Amino acid sequence: MSFSGGSGRSFGKKGHPASQKKERKKKQDYHKHRLKFTPEQHLDFAEMKNRVSIALDRLGNQVFAPEPGGYDFTNWMSSFNLLLDDFEEKASPDNLPQEYFESRQKNTAELLLPVDTAEIDSEIRKLEEEINSIMERISSIGQRSNAERNQERIESSSKIEMLRKERAESDIEMSRAKSALEEQKKVESRLSSFGKIFSRSSTSPVKLTLTKISSLASRQNEIDEDLHSLAAERAKRQSTKDDSKKEIASLRAELESLQQKLGELESLKQEKLQYTERRKEVTKAMSGVISVLQLHIESDDSSPEQGDGDFVPLN
Repeated sequence: MSFSGGSGRSFGKKGHPASQKKERKKKQDYHKHRLKFTPEQHLDFAEMKNRVSIALDRLGNQVFAPEPGGYDFTNWMSSFNLLLDDFEEKASPDNLPQEYFESRQKNTAELLLPVDTAEIDSEIRKLEEEINSIMERISSIGQRSNAERNQERIESSSKIEMLRKERAESDIEMSRAKSALEEQKKVESRLSSFGKIFSRSSTSPVKLTLTKISSLASRQNEIDEDLHSLAAERAKRQSTKDDSKKEIASLRAELESLQQKLGELESLKQEKLQYTERRKEVTKAMSGVISVLQLHIESDDSSPEQGDGDFVPLN
């Protein structure tokens, strides 16, 4: 009885320290499981870092869709945050250093800073005003040229056609008058002296025909002068047309140059609005932060105090 009771009291005294030791062992095992990684896990983490870095690089070089409702900065920020959230979940937030979270917060805040496009907008407005002014000038010159061409078609062309027709008819009449004059002279040469005296009167056929020929010749000279004047006027208008064409060609060249500059400015503004350079810088910075993270491998004989941190900078 006394042995048995002694044995029981002795077991009770020894049982308490054993329980404490067991509890400490459980806590130690818990910390090792939470904070320590095996060499195999170390390799997996290196592969995970590499994949995240590749994904960040792709994100940094993504181009947004120009059409409304397409892939834009909001979608991009969602992808950026989801990528880092997934990395943190797989690595476990407890195992990441404070510097990582500070870097993420800083870079995210930098991404969300508003873009200043005031200077570019001012330049774009100036170019648009110049472009509109040149287009109006080109339109005005074209309208004036068309009006002159239509006026010439209505007036000059019809006048020239009428004068040429009259000139042709006058030539025919002149030819007939000259033929008639020759016949009349032949008749007159056969007349008697009395007849010759009569033929010299103002009412003789020869005199009448000569007057007609003189009148036709005078009218032909007037027609020729009018045709010459109209031809000179047409040449002058043609010269004006050529000058207008040269002016329009010069204005169109200037317009093309301004439109090219406008396109370049709009592309630059679009890049700014797409945070193109900023996204590249931020993704590169986060990739650099992640690439220097390392796991601390737990050895078999290490104590819990040696495992306070799982990631340490390479430097």
